[in-house]
Amino acid sequence: MNNSQPASSLVLQGMQRLIERVTMENELWFPGLEGVIADETSISSIGDHILYRGYTLNDLAENSSFMEVAFLLLQGEIPNQEFLADFQSVVGESAELPHAVHEMLLNSPLHADPMDTLRTGISLLGEHNSHPTDFDRHVVTQQAIQLLAQLPVMMAARHRQQLGFDPVTPDMNLSYVANLIWMLTGKLPSALQERALDALFILYAEHGFNPSTYTARLVASTGADYFSCMTSALGAMKGPLHGGLRDRVIDLLNEVDEKNKADSWVQAALKMKRALPGFGHRVHAKGDPRARMLRKQCRELASAGGNEELEERADAIRHAVAEHYGMLANLNWPAARLLHYLDISPELFSSLFVISRLAGWSAHVIEQYESRSLIRPRSRYNGPGERRFVPIDRRS
Repeated sequence: MNNSQPASSLVLQGMQRLIERVTMENELWFPGLEGVIADETSISSIGDHILYRGYTLNDLAENSSFMEVAFLLLQGEIPNQEFLADFQSVVGESAELPHAVHEMLLNSPLHADPMDTLRTGISLLGEHNSHPTDFDRHVVTQQAIQLLAQLPVMMAARHRQQLGFDPVTPDMNLSYVANLIWMLTGKLPSALQERALDALFILYAEHGFNPSTYTARLVASTGADYFSCMTSALGAMKGPLHGGLRDRVIDLLNEVDEKNKADSWVQAALKMKRALPGFGHRVHAKGDPRARMLRKQCRELASAGGNEELEERADAIRHAVAEHYGMLANLNWPAARLLHYLDISPELFSSLFVISRLAGWSAHVIEQYESRSLIRPRSRYNGPGERRFVPIDRRS
C-alpha cells in the first residue's frame, strides 16, 4: 500500500474537514452525513466485525442458509428446524405472481433494465396487497415474505423472456437459492454452487444505514406503506455510487487479460484517474471483511469450473490496486466473479443484490415503523443573502 503521503498533509486534510463541519453560527455540519450517528438499531453492527442480531457474519456465512438469515433479520431470532421449515413453506406458497404482473412482464420493453422491471413489479404487487397500510409487525413481515418469494420468480421470468425462452416453473423442493439458479438457467446447481450463492446472499443481506436502507427507513418514517419503502430503496440501490457499478467488475477483469499486465494497467488507470469498480468502501477503510469471507467460495468455484487463471488475475489486480491506489477490495470484487462462475449475466447482478438485501431493508422498515418517529434533518443554506424584492414593472 502507498504510504508516501506526508503526515503534515494528512493533518491539514483532517483540519480542513473539521473546519468544513462548522458553520458561521457554530452549528455542526456534516456534508453527506459522514460519520453521523442518525439513530439506533438492533439489527446489525457494522465495523471490522459485522454482526446480524448479535451473530457474527462469518459464522452465519459459513454455517447457515439465506433462509435462516432472512428469518433472523425479520423475526429477531435464529430459527430452529421446525420454525425454519414453516418459514420456507410459507415462502414457497407465496411465490405465485398475480396475472397483472405476468401482463406487465409481457408488455415491458425488451430493452428495459431489470431493476426497472423489479421496481415496477414491486409497485404493482403493492396494489394487489390486501393490507397495504397496516403497519403491524406481523402484517409487514408477511409482506416481506411475499416479496422474498415473488421477486426471484419475476426476475427469472423476465430474464428468460428477454433471451427468447419460456419461464422455468419454480421447484419448491429446492432451496431458495437453488431454485433461483434453476429458474434463471434451467440447470440444477451443484452443492458447491448452491452453497456459494447462499453465502453471497447472506453477506449481502444487511449492512446498516447504507443509502438504500436509510432511504427505506426515511420513507417508512413518514408512515408510507411497505411497498413504497421497497421501491424507494430499490431506486437508491440503482444509483452507481451505491450499487450500480457491480456489473462493471467483469468489464475491468476482461480489460486486464493477463495477470502479469495487472500492475502496468493499474498504474495507467491511476494516471487517467479512473474509478475502479469493486474497490474502496465508505465504511470499511481497512478493507471489507465480507470480501475476505467470500474469497474461499470464489476459489472453490473457480477450481471446479476451470477458472483458476481468472482468480489469479483478480488477485494480481487486487494487489496492484492496493499498492498504487491505496484501496482495498469491497464485496463486489469477489461477488461479480462468483456470479460469473455461476453463469449469471452481469446485467442481473444488481437485481440479485436487491433480492438478497430485501430481508435487511424489511427489518429496518419494521424497526422504523415501531419507533413512530419522523426523520427530519436540517440543511445548511449557502445561497444569496437577504435581497430586496423589486416589482416586475420596475426591474431593468
